[in-house]
Amino acid sequence: MALISACRDCGNEFSSDKMRCPQCGTLRELCFGKIFVAIFIIAGIIILISLYNIFIGVSVLLAALAWTWLTIKKTEKEVLIRDALREKQESEQRIKQQNIDALIEKHIATLALKRRQLLVADEYGVVDSNAWLNEINRFYTSVLLSQAGECPNFIELIESRVSAYSNAAKVTEFSDAMSPYDYERYCANLLSDIGWNARATKASGDQGSDVIAEKKGVRIVLQCKLYTQPVGNKAIQEVFAAKSHEQAHYAAVVTNQTFTRSARQIATTTGVNLLHHDQIQSWAQSILK
Repeated sequence: MALISACRDCGNEFSSDKMRCPQCGTLRELCFGKIFVAIFIIAGIIILISLYNIFIGVSVLLAALAWTWLTIKKTEKEVLIRDALREKQESEQRIKQQNIDALIEKHIATLALKRRQLLVADEYGVVDSNAWLNEINRFYTSVLLSQAGECPNFIELIESRVSAYSNAAKVTEFSDAMSPYDYERYCANLLSDIGWNARATKASGDQGSDVIAEKKGVRIVLQCKLYTQPVGNKAIQEVFAAKSHEQAHYAAVVTNQTFTRSARQIATTTGVNLLHHDQIQSWAQSILK
């Protein structure tokens, strides 16, 4: 139903569905206030939507930044804990290794002696290492394991340390000031240098043999005498008995001195060779020909 509006110029009344006054043609008065309110409401809605979107965007951004910061802090903490744990483990391992090294060093001379005594070649020239390995296991169980803890590679470690010690202690030059045992080792090393499997038998119940050596199936026994006077009969008798005991092919007495006449006579009877240490290598090579 159309409303009646009055013209603002001529006062003529006409239907509100007409935009102009039929009498004077004046444009009907519009409700600009309502239009403004409508525009304001629409604009407000748009602004609110925009602000809401901005708020949501800022909230998401802040949440992302907070999550990133917390993640970084957590990662830094985990790295610090992991580094501290690794440093602690490394420190404990270093201390453990130092204890193991100290124990081996403490007993290195005894271990070297045991190695010389137990690495014995049989009548075929084959060295049986089982007794030495058993000794390593005994040392590990009774000393290292009980005092320093587990050591997975203990066999290789002990063998390398003892071998290095033995090589470093190898006597390669003669001296009048050396001990009798060093003289025995010196004589054994002279044979080792030309390919013999030679070892000094110090403190192992040598039965008259100071050095036992083998090469190409030939076994020899030596009595080594570091004297300041000629060597007498006793050494010849002892090495002759050792030859039988060790089932050796040859026996010799080696010295830095000379031999008494009676010693030379017994040597001729028993077949014992009488040598100066400078003659060991040439004699050992000659008996293989």
